[in-house]
Amino acid sequence: MTALKHTIFVNALLKNMIEYQVKNNITSQCLSNAQYLYDCLKASKIGKAVRVKPVIVISPEKNEDGHINWNIVSSHMVVIMTTETNSELLIECSHEVALLKNRRYFDNVKDLLSNFDESFSRKSLSEWINIKAFITFIKYADEINRGEFLIADRDNYIAQADYVQEKMKSI
Repeated sequence: MTALKHTIFVNALLKNMIEYQVKNNITSQCLSNAQYLYDCLKASKIGKAVRVKPVIVISPEKNEDGHINWNIVSSHMVVIMTTETNSELLIECSHEVALLKNRRYFDNVKDLLSNFDESFSRKSLSEWINIKAFITFIKYADEINRGEFLIADRDNYIAQADYVQEKMKSI
């Protein structure tokens, strides 16, 4: 496949995954979502390399009085695809995180804490991050990247795969 066809395929795949998740109110399934996307990209031989990666996601939102509310996803899984030009593309495959505005991804707590200014208390942030869960996600990523099949909800994985495959027949 050419780079353009790869892009069209990946965009269609993501569109259908997100559509399935929204229609079925699927949340908190980033592990299954990432495993499914990883499996599809590996099977399609798209990109030079594909891997899953645990991340912490933060998204600041200002309310009417100017106060910043922070959305924090302290254990999340995304897919990283190395393109033919050797750039790394982070692919968000969970709709509830994709909806967060101004989201930033961090793959370690040190970088997260060092990237905050006075608008947010570093102490408060470190209290909100579940370090133990993040370490568990690091282990999960290692397992998936070694080729192990690891999902949180088998029924959701299969239902999403059936939905996406049916929708992708026309592509």
